[in-house]
Amino acid sequence: MSEPTAHETREDAALSWADQIHAALIRKRKVCELTGLSPRGIDNRVRKGEFPKPVLLDARQTAWVLSEVLAWNAQRIAERDAGIVPRHREAIVEGRNRGGRMRAAAMPAEA
Repeated sequence: MSEPTAHETREDAALSWADQIHAALIRKRKVCELTGLSPRGIDNRVRKGEFPKPVLLDARQTAWVLSEVLAWNAQRIAERDAGIVPRHREAIVEGRNRGGRMRAAAMPAEA
């Protein structure tokens, strides 16, 4: 077998770097920063199956796969661009369209 050329070595290094990014693990604090969700919001969505599951690092520590979190963010953006309203927000949007609490609070109370 011959020695790999410099070009082949660079391609292999680039592929391995891409694989490393794909498999990078991030802790909950970073997930919160990337998504804008609170720690409890992440836990609730994981429990409901609406957010990627964490990877167990040991008995007490968990982390998320970076590429899965970024894919989740990309999906939210695509839904926004398509005009899709998340199931749990439909009632909120409908209430805002009807005037919401702010309008009701500004109206005089009927006697």
